[in-house]
Amino acid sequence: MDEEVEDGDDGELQWFYLGMAAGFAVGFWVVCGTLIRKKSRRRAYFQFMDETKDKIFVAIAALMQFIG
Repeated sequence: MDEEVEDGDDGELQWFYLGMAAGFAVGFWVVCGTLIRKKSRRRAYFQFMDETKDKIFVAIAALMQFIG
């Protein structure tokens, strides 16, 4: 009757994953909810993303000209 008691790793791991899932859901909806509700922030976000994409494409094109 000298069985060792489990150290509770399974329970801690379940809480860890539950906390990760809850944190992801809250973070996702904070960002997406803000973009859905505020038109000015949505426009600013997509304008920023568009400008960033353009800068990346220009940098890649310049790099290809430099290499080739």
